[in-house]
Amino acid sequence: MKAQVKQAVKIITSKTFLGALSFSIALWLYITLNTVFVSFVKVPLTINLPVDKSIEKPIPDYISVEVRASGWQIFNLDYLNSAAECSIDISGERINEEWYTIARSDIIKNLENMGNVQAIDVVPQTLKLKLGKIGEYSVVVKPDVLLEPREGYTLVGDISTVPDLVTIRGNARKIRGTTQWKTIHREFEDVAESIETKLRLSDTLSNIIEVKPHEVLLKANVQKLSEIVIEDVPLQLNGAELPAEHIVTPMYFDITLRGGIIEIEKINYDDIVITLNTTDIVNDTVGLLKPHISLPMHIKCIKINPYYVRHSIIHKGQNPSQIK
Repeated sequence: MKAQVKQAVKIITSKTFLGALSFSIALWLYITLNTVFVSFVKVPLTINLPVDKSIEKPIPDYISVEVRASGWQIFNLDYLNSAAECSIDISGERINEEWYTIARSDIIKNLENMGNVQAIDVVPQTLKLKLGKIGEYSVVVKPDVLLEPREGYTLVGDISTVPDLVTIRGNARKIRGTTQWKTIHREFEDVAESIETKLRLSDTLSNIIEVKPHEVLLKANVQKLSEIVIEDVPLQLNGAELPAEHIVTPMYFDITLRGGIIEIEKINYDDIVITLNTTDIVNDTVGLLKPHISLPMHIKCIKINPYYVRHSIIHKGQNPSQIK
């Protein structure tokens, strides 16, 4: 048995056998590629409309063309010829109806760069276009972005784009009421520095809605996370003068702030304001009030000590020092 296997391997690996196999494959390819076939190829479709018209319902990006050609020609169309297309120009037509039909003969007639192949048929055989008036609007760019900073880092503010407005142009009924336009989806992980990169706008409706510009500059401010403790921040009372019998304590607080290191370094003591409204104090029935904290943009208060303001009322004849 082993001898038979060795003999078979010897035959298969022999130069004579490999040469015969190569010749057979080459002959098969030659015959196949020179034989005339009927096959389907995909061709991109473009339609040029009158300047005052737009398509309301999406049309196919490609059509299937049934062709009669040699294997070489079909192979060339499928894999090598990127110039083949169906480009239909109706920009000079005066169209008054809502629906416009492009017949099979017009589709075949407008096939371009197909080489020496015979187009027999197309799918779809007719194109029915629902048309409407052109509308143009400025809309807000909405970044479709997921960003995860590295541990110990933080995103400062919102992810933004430049420009933050783009122009959409298309069927007025289709785009009326559109207020924003998304970018393509992108994900950024383990981010430890700010990002500035170009990002394309979504083109899922490119055959009925034109968006300009086609891309925006995406900006994300990522900084190292930092904290700071600020002591003895005074409580400010807003509104009318607090009646003398109402006592609030304490009048000073220690707060812990967190944010990007650059934002933390820019903090000014005067930018931090802790307040209570005197009306809220007078109307209080619990004895504990939570002060309002005003901070610089992109800074968070993660701790305030004490957490509450204590409110007491001095009754007639009562010594303020007796209030706990």
